[in-house]
Amino acid sequence: MNKKVKGIVLIVIGLAVVGALHQFVFAPLKTDYARYNQELDRLRGQYRTIVSEIPKEGSQMGGGGLMPTENQIATGTERVLRVINEKNDIDQKNFSDLDQKLKIIEHFDSNREYQNDILSEIDRMQQLERNSPITKLSVTGSWGVNMGIVEGRFGSGFYAEGRKTISYYNLATTRVINPRRGTVEFYMKPDWDPMDVEAKHKCIFLALSKQKMTKEQLEKLADGVTDDRGQPLNINMIVGMGTGPFPRESMVAIYKGEGPTLIFELKDYVRPASRVTAYIQDWKPGQWYHIAAVWESKQQALYINGRNRGIPFSGGISIRNAQDTEEMDLLGDAMLSAYGFGGGMGMMGGMGMMGGGAARFGSGPTSGQTLTQNISIPTDLTGIFLGTDEKGNFPADCTIDDLRIQDAVSVTYTPNDEAKATDTTLLLDNFEDDLPPANALPGLLAEIKTVQNAMYRPGLHPNVKEQYDYMYDLLKRSLGLNEKFLAEGNPTVKIIRELYIMDYIRKNTTGVSFPYLKGLLSIKGEEHTQKDRLHRIVEYQKLCFDLAQEAVDSHLIAITDVINKGQSYNVNDKELSDYFQNKLTELRQEVMGPYGLGALGGMYGMMPGMGMGMMPGMGMGMMPGMGMGMMPGMGMGMGMMGGMGMGMMGVPAFNPKTGADWASKEEAKQWKEDLDKNKETLVKYLKVNKTGLIPDEIITEYNKSMEDQDKDYYIKRALELHFLADYRSTMRYFYNLEYGSRFNTINRIVMENKENEIVDVNCDVESHFLKNITAEEQEKIDGAAPTTIGMR
Repeated sequence: MNKKVKGIVLIVIGLAVVGALHQFVFAPLKTDYARYNQELDRLRGQYRTIVSEIPKEGSQMGGGGLMPTENQIATGTERVLRVINEKNDIDQKNFSDLDQKLKIIEHFDSNREYQNDILSEIDRMQQLERNSPITKLSVTGSWGVNMGIVEGRFGSGFYAEGRKTISYYNLATTRVINPRRGTVEFYMKPDWDPMDVEAKHKCIFLALSKQKMTKEQLEKLADGVTDDRGQPLNINMIVGMGTGPFPRESMVAIYKGEGPTLIFELKDYVRPASRVTAYIQDWKPGQWYHIAAVWESKQQALYINGRNRGIPFSGGISIRNAQDTEEMDLLGDAMLSAYGFGGGMGMMGGMGMMGGGAARFGSGPTSGQTLTQNISIPTDLTGIFLGTDEKGNFPADCTIDDLRIQDAVSVTYTPNDEAKATDTTLLLDNFEDDLPPANALPGLLAEIKTVQNAMYRPGLHPNVKEQYDYMYDLLKRSLGLNEKFLAEGNPTVKIIRELYIMDYIRKNTTGVSFPYLKGLLSIKGEEHTQKDRLHRIVEYQKLCFDLAQEAVDSHLIAITDVINKGQSYNVNDKELSDYFQNKLTELRQEVMGPYGLGALGGMYGMMPGMGMGMMPGMGMGMMPGMGMGMMPGMGMGMGMMGGMGMGMMGVPAFNPKTGADWASKEEAKQWKEDLDKNKETLVKYLKVNKTGLIPDEIITEYNKSMEDQDKDYYIKRALELHFLADYRSTMRYFYNLEYGSRFNTINRIVMENKENEIVDVNCDVESHFLKNITAEEQEKIDGAAPTTIGMR
């Protein structure tokens, strides 16, 4: 931590400690820091809030901020309760004034329609965001509203990170992409350095159709089609041994590959994929690049900033075959031992790098730029996934703007102008919203209804139903319901997102209601009828609004993110954390122990093999008419020797727990399904654990155990706040959070210097409440232990 950052942190500490002097410190803070640094030497290590004080000897400095220890957190929460009781005693006769002043009581009304309250809070926050020209707010983005919409190359753009995806569907009446020919172009600003070895596969654009086909169907598709040598395709080589149906894919993909490469890949249902690769070692994080991929007949090209940079090189792993190593990293060596070892065939020597021909800037057709023969033109394309693949894997981690898809082969690069629609434009998205335009809703709803009806026809073949399931999921994504993202995200975001989308459809479509849309979109009704859960969401929204309003009043530059860290009824953070860690240990034992993946260890490993690279590649400059290729490639590749391959996954012939043979195939299948589900949950929890958060379902489970012990009356709602501001505004904001109308505490502050006296702040804020107690609950309190907290 540099000296300036330490000074900033100490200023925060000192100003909080001398609370009454805060108002007088703000003014001179801008011009003279040295005077306060002398006093801060004496106050070092102390941080006072309205309810807690962190002693010097127990404090931990790290990560740019002052971190309380677990015992101190527990001590602080005890003081919270004491202060609440003191306030209660003082203002016992005037309860309404206390509630209005401190907002420490949550009033739950079982007769209230909290769905409408959630929608009202969305409108209220959106209005605050629109009407705050000084402070840029994007709080509703953290709620799942306009999810991923950020500042773009021109106006707004889409920030593709995590499992956030924008999808488009190729309706029979409204085509968004033509598989036979087209141009896909967009601007992108990566967060990653292409030379970073950790920045591996990142799926930026994927147009895809998936089907299961019989051998006979594949033979019909392959009739008249030749391979790279001009020979008729051998279907037996495609499907391998066994019988159909076989899963097949048709696709257009643009993705970052291994190393500093950007790859444009085409594939039909039968032929191997064809790719062109651009080397992007000169890219910088935070800079904008224009990408254009074109294809038709036997032509395929990839342009970056108007220059043809694509080389017909098929090395590396396709985005469709890439192994996501995140699970392996999280589960560690135990994951390796569970699968056995096997040798992989050595990789063939890579083709030498092609000489890159110089390309002119500007626009024009790409005819004559033949880059490869017999390329695999897509047969069919159902829909598009922008930012991840269809499963939410391989996040692009970049901002995307001005997506344009044309039914023609043409590249136009105008770096200072926003993309406009042309006569051949099938899709143009400037990312002003993450939902489809109102005029697209009737067609999407009609198609969803048709597919839904087809899914439940009696006697439907499982392979056909699987195809309908895929189409149904894609149609829902096109409406903004990304089930892959919402299923693993915070349940609060899930409910807000679903209500927001249904409300958007209801306002822009005639004759649809909430109940109809819940059925049409398969939205779980119980989540939207649990009024106590909806009430908690409304209270969280109100807390966010108060923090955003205070940010506007304090003239912050921006609130960039608000993360809901959950709600806890109990008063000891350490107990909740220990509860989660114990759950994590139990789950790890179930998955990695002798009755889990360990039961598979070493049983199915393949025999090690050795491979040798063949045919060192030599390349030569191509693209006649576009410039002379320079420096023909002379690369030589050596295959990997004795590669380690993953053993085949299977099911033991006996029950690992009992040692006896399986009673039935169904029992063995159920064991495998349970194991896979537990592994998925473990990976999810390990990811959350790395962030320091606790999964919402764990908090809910723990809260229920507290309720069973009559300890549900103290509520602490926590969130993580990320904002930009100057020093003075930051101090004012912290002061007003601590001493404002809400009962707040700040538990963590991390500040990072930016340019021009601006700081990037990340902090944890907790707001404290007492639950509004009913008469029945009051009887429980009267008979409970003296330490039980209650309001009378």
